[in-house]
Amino acid sequence: MAGNVIFEVKERETALGQLYTGQLVTSAWLSPTVLADPVLRAPFEEALHRQLLPVGLSGRMPLWLAGGLVAWLVRSACPPPSIWVYEPRLANYIPVWPTAVCRAWLEGLQRGPQLPSEYLQGPVAQYLPQNADHAFPDIRWPVPAEALTVRSTPQERLSLFSIVEVESTLKRLLAEMSTPMLVLDGPMPLWLAAALAGNLASRRNLEVLALHAPLEGGFVVILDNPRVPIGAVIPQRQPTLVGIVGDPNHGKSVLSWKLYWQLQQRHGFRVYRLDADAYSPTPGWSLNPLASPLRDEFKRIRGPWSEQDHENLATALRNLRRSVLDLVLVDLPGGDHSQQPPVRIPPGREKIFHALDKFILVCCNGSCRNYPKCRQGWYDTLKNLALDRALIAEVISVLDMGEEMPRRVHTVQSSMGQEDSSPPSLPCWRVAKLRRELVRETTKAIEDLAQFVYMLTQPRR
Repeated sequence: MAGNVIFEVKERETALGQLYTGQLVTSAWLSPTVLADPVLRAPFEEALHRQLLPVGLSGRMPLWLAGGLVAWLVRSACPPPSIWVYEPRLANYIPVWPTAVCRAWLEGLQRGPQLPSEYLQGPVAQYLPQNADHAFPDIRWPVPAEALTVRSTPQERLSLFSIVEVESTLKRLLAEMSTPMLVLDGPMPLWLAAALAGNLASRRNLEVLALHAPLEGGFVVILDNPRVPIGAVIPQRQPTLVGIVGDPNHGKSVLSWKLYWQLQQRHGFRVYRLDADAYSPTPGWSLNPLASPLRDEFKRIRGPWSEQDHENLATALRNLRRSVLDLVLVDLPGGDHSQQPPVRIPPGREKIFHALDKFILVCCNGSCRNYPKCRQGWYDTLKNLALDRALIAEVISVLDMGEEMPRRVHTVQSSMGQEDSSPPSLPCWRVAKLRRELVRETTKAIEDLAQFVYMLTQPRR
């Protein structure tokens, strides 16, 4: 990956005078591991050993890369006299370190008409310090950490005076810190992230510094330290993806809606329901029995599954895994039952199932009387994909409330003495009213099942 990262460092004559300009030239996806690669630093080291000049960074890059380069330059054996970051909206370089250079530059701007005044008159960034375990309880911190959140909205244009305000704010915050690690979070422009990284790197009492990178799934360490390697990603707990499987018309969609509405009532809990049945979806409107003809008409027009359907749903699941959700309930298709034996996961659909973490099996033990075949068939199908251990619970759809039962563990006798071929003992719920016209009704079994699913998402300390 690092071989695709090219920094062209050249000495240029600019409006600022002589300047080493380091331009990032790459079309590759940048991995945080490049921060530890000497190839990234070599052009800067070579230039700074020839002559100490200011360094200007330009090019499209993530915040963690700009912050990591600035932190390394500040702590390098030959730090440049100042560091600048190119701001395309100003068609100019902005100083980000040290603060004395930033202050002198801003004073010069106030005396002359070089830049539009709105860049000086916007809001100044605010900073909210808090304990990292409270701010991000879904992360296992490698060392004690504190979080510093930059309070600004994406719609706000932060004033360039934020660069100067950084120094006094950080000085006060670091004086109150009792931990060796600080993590930065919040929407901010590239130049502000670089300014924060430079100021923090210049303070030797800070051992570890990391920047929140949602696309990387956690925090990227940008300050070289033996306790936590530079370029390492401290992973944030990803949402738990729970698939609901079972034969057609056994109540999967109704169960997923019942769980969704029940879990949505928990304060601060972020849950999403994804309908993964492209051919026969169950959107909210179709739960009305009067909408059945519309649903049948949709299936006729829509046509059967395609390979693109599989790929689109697998991509959607990968994107949801990078989200800030706690739980994703996935209503999965029941398979092709037009042939015998039924093909519960047709070819090409495996990628959807492999993208999930856990599965709940729904079987009907009412009038259809196919419970044993449904249970055994889905267990065998998941086992063929090496997903049998991901099957964590079972729901038996029953006809009336008298048969309903909250959580219990049952053992089914294996057929013909072949214990390995039988489904294992699983937490089991007997749930009534898994019918479309009763989708809004909540029962004790649903509440108990929702609590079980909720506990799957909680970090284990």
